[in-house]
Amino acid sequence: MSVPGGVWIADVVRALSLASPGDTARQQAIARLLGMEVRGAAPDDAAAPAGPAALDLPGGGPAPGGQGAGARDDGSHTDAAVPVAVDATGTLPLLPPVGFEPPPEPVWSGAALPAQNPRSPDARPGHEPLLAPRSANAVLHRALSRDVPEGELDIPGVIRLLATGRPVAGLPHLPVRTLRYGVQLLADVGTGMEPFSRDVHEMIDRVRTIVGREGTEVLYFDDCPTRGTGPGLRWSWQRYAPPPRGTRVLVLTDLGLGGPPHSPRRGTRGEWEQWVGALLHAGCTPVAFVPLPPRRWPGWAVDLLPLMAWDRNTTAGWARTHLG
Repeated sequence: MSVPGGVWIADVVRALSLASPGDTARQQAIARLLGMEVRGAAPDDAAAPAGPAALDLPGGGPAPGGQGAGARDDGSHTDAAVPVAVDATGTLPLLPPVGFEPPPEPVWSGAALPAQNPRSPDARPGHEPLLAPRSANAVLHRALSRDVPEGELDIPGVIRLLATGRPVAGLPHLPVRTLRYGVQLLADVGTGMEPFSRDVHEMIDRVRTIVGREGTEVLYFDDCPTRGTGPGLRWSWQRYAPPPRGTRVLVLTDLGLGGPPHSPRRGTRGEWEQWVGALLHAGCTPVAFVPLPPRRWPGWAVDLLPLMAWDRNTTAGWARTHLG
């Protein structure tokens, strides 16, 4: 038989056997902790410790293994206290209740999902430039600058010069990169470059920031510079004239690869060769930024002038390797 809550008589017997013999007060305390109460003994009673034979089950029956309350098979007798259940209804009581803390109630007013982007469904996404912003300045500086022999003294070069035994007219210096010769920027506004209009204007602003507004000349053309260029509207364009010697010429164009496939206004190979020849004759060096993958570049254009892929895969290291 057990007390409601899972405490059996055998549990009480095992617990009482741990108390010292004659320690009636501790036996009473143990019995109360297990939901029972000692009957017929005082705390100072010197009776023998309670054992299996000294326990009475509710209803007056002897405990298992004994012949009655306080009797054993060997004739010994004990007056140990007997724990019994006390309850007005005649049932074994539960253990005294302890403190109870209810679980916290869920807060259903909180948002289960992050707030939706308040941007209107019709709003355009943010502009992402073709060149990676973190490396765009380094790429442009490498593409637009040129080497000049104005660095530190070239000691190995001086030794080689003296070893020839000839008169030394001037001491050689190591090359350094400079932008002081300025940049002429030619922006293609033909049909094939219409999807990249924002990138063209962003590139113009970035070049002016790097080189300076005074050192940057911006001209526009349609499909090929030989058809006329100018800083303003088309009706004001004039025949193209190369810049001063030493100026780097940056051209933003698709080389006629974009737009309608059979458009008669596409720049031809002959026109581009004529334009590059005029630049080289004037002592200027061109470089073209093409917003198309290299696999689409025509072979004649690759051999004609330096080309750079105008996309996020272009780095300063790539420009250093391919432009020198």
